[in-house]
Amino acid sequence: MWGERGLLGRGTASARRGKGLGHRYVAALLVLSAASALGVGARLRAEPVEVVLSNGAEVRAELLQRTDERLVLDLGFMVLTIPANQAATVSSGDAAGSGLLSTPAASADEATTSTALALAAAAAASGGGETRLGRAKRGDLVERLEEAIVIVSNPGGMGAGFVVDPSGLVVTNHHVVRGERYNDITYYRKVESGKVEKKVFRRVEVQAYSTLLDCALLKIPAEDLEGIDLPYLGLAASDSLRPSMRVTAVGNPAVGATILDHTISQGILSSTNRNFNDILYLQTTAAVNPGNSGGPLLNDAGEVVGLVTFRAFFQEGLGFALPVWYLRLFLDNVKAYAPTQDTKNTGYRYHDPMSPE
Repeated sequence: MWGERGLLGRGTASARRGKGLGHRYVAALLVLSAASALGVGARLRAEPVEVVLSNGAEVRAELLQRTDERLVLDLGFMVLTIPANQAATVSSGDAAGSGLLSTPAASADEATTSTALALAAAAAASGGGETRLGRAKRGDLVERLEEAIVIVSNPGGMGAGFVVDPSGLVVTNHHVVRGERYNDITYYRKVESGKVEKKVFRRVEVQAYSTLLDCALLKIPAEDLEGIDLPYLGLAASDSLRPSMRVTAVGNPAVGATILDHTISQGILSSTNRNFNDILYLQTTAAVNPGNSGGPLLNDAGEVVGLVTFRAFFQEGLGFALPVWYLRLFLDNVKAYAPTQDTKNTGYRYHDPMSPE
């Protein structure tokens, strides 16, 4: 359950040491090894619970252990330890949907929408750290979250973007929408039949932008979102980024006229502070190509750690993303970055030039 170096690794080691024993004894050693690693002693039966954290996030999972100091929860794709003082309430609940997290306002059917945000909240409550996802489960998480990743297009070209709020706010690079008043946003979602439905939002305007940070915020008209539960991505904690941590880039590169939407590439963070024109960028080995601009760089929890911005030409494995702390600064100060009729940011006041005396 923990991957090659977690419980499976320990269990395998125990089995090797018990090579001369009968199969029943080997199985017993495997169970005891797993129990010891989790610190649950002889109690292996999980109890479905609902935990409301002190920060408002709600977790539905199976309770493996509860002590005065901590709660150990099985989310299906990871084991999460939460300090007891961070749990506001713990109540018995239905195990169905175990592993999905949501904010108090979200129902089980809406859990996909807020998985990343609530997972970030739960991770913060548990002291942070990289989420350990099994390979298959991690792929499932990316598949769910990619509904929040869109294609941004206009007469000047196309790129990627991602939803940061269910009201229709979409982040992308400024160079993707530069000089364009209206943009199209193409959104793919899975319907009940299991098929993928394509919807294009027309005449989407830019709400704010920064040429220095090369980021922009677009807003899908509210009337176009009627009856649509728009998934969105959460932002990772600014202090959670570490060199060598695994990351995933999702974007829409093209081959000729063919758009390869939702192309996924994996890599690591090679550096968290590459200085270009006095802006610090994340350096990643994840493959970045034209059409990836404006897409998210995700951590293992499905949180946005960066905005994919550019890559080195004629060299491989050199992609760069605007770090999440710049994104948070931009989103927290949208009014200061909002364009006026003369396209100048309202955060600056331009004086008329002085006439010579």
